[in-house]
Amino acid sequence: MIKFTENQVAELKAKVEARDKDSTFFRRVQVVFWRSTGIPEAQAAKLSGFTRQAISRLCRAYRESGLDALKSHYVGSNYRRLTVEREREILEELDAFSKEGKYTRASDLCAAFEEKAGIKYGKNSFYGVLKRHKWRRIKPRGENPKKATEGEISTSKKLTLCWMPQ
Repeated sequence: MIKFTENQVAELKAKVEARDKDSTFFRRVQVVFWRSTGIPEAQAAKLSGFTRQAISRLCRAYRESGLDALKSHYVGSNYRRLTVEREREILEELDAFSKEGKYTRASDLCAAFEEKAGIKYGKNSFYGVLKRHKWRRIKPRGENPKKATEGEISTSKKLTLCWMPQ
């Protein structure tokens, strides 16, 4: 049986009654509160949807660090190293060179971007930067190998049918 102090139980009860806006935090506090009141781990798991191991981890974290341990510390996978404005500034500087044809491959553009930013970027991260600023690769359209010669084209234009008044 996990031992909680009276102060901890009172703190948990106050948080459960307050119904925090963050639903994940509320569920975590609620399940730790249930365990502090003596509800078995298996029953708390069934009621909350957490696994028994997760409940045990949450209770231990709360006893060691308090309510802060129950808050979500997830940063997210869309962590940007530079601000969007700074990324835009660097890409505008590289735009002139890119239009001249200096950077034909993304790896060359990435290397120049890293040099200006002073930060190393992975390939996928850099493609995300390009997508975020609506950059795309533009390459000229190839010609059809079965394209008619200039003479054939001019002749066919003269023979086209059209509607004309009488």
